[in-house]
Amino acid sequence: MCRSILGVVLGCGVTGLAVAGSSLSTALQLGYRVDNLDWNIAGDINGQNPSILSELQWTRLQTPQFKLSIDANLTGFYLRGNLSYGEVVKGDNQDSDYFYDNRNGEFSRSNNAGGGELADVSVGLGRKFDTSDRRRKFSSYLMPMLGYSIHMQDLQTTDAFQTIPADGAFPGLDSDYDAEWQGAWLYLVSKWSFAG
Repeated sequence: MCRSILGVVLGCGVTGLAVAGSSLSTALQLGYRVDNLDWNIAGDINGQNPSILSELQWTRLQTPQFKLSIDANLTGFYLRGNLSYGEVVKGDNQDSDYFYDNRNGEFSRSNNAGGGELADVSVGLGRKFDTSDRRRKFSSYLMPMLGYSIHMQDLQTTDAFQTIPADGAFPGLDSDYDAEWQGAWLYLVSKWSFAG
């Protein structure tokens, strides 16, 4: 089982650029994100013996991140793309192993430093449909968008410290957890306004 929680806690230095004489615009955003990830496996393929055999938890992964956005109006269509990337500067990792179900009988635990890289790519295409009512001075449109996105987490575990049994620091830990998921998305964008 894998569970990831993402919180964007700070955005700063937002800039924008419109290319004169064209329908292309870009924006660069700088921000700071904090992530948690919980990954565990059972003792067998049926989720038993025990229900959780081994569990890895990354907490408070702090990542400065940039995001580049591109928007373009093509003839009758609208194109949107986003690219974001960040490197983890601080975070914690815990690796635990259990004898019994429901995290009982913990026989091994190490508390380590967490690090790594995070990246997201998304691109979509939409078509705008005017739904305005000029007589009532009502301006609006609907725009369905179809796109595809790819998300990557390449996490690292270093600076090992064995707490169960209490053996203390041990050298050489340099483990990776690389995850990637991707898929299509569908949006419906709308906008409306009333003239005074």
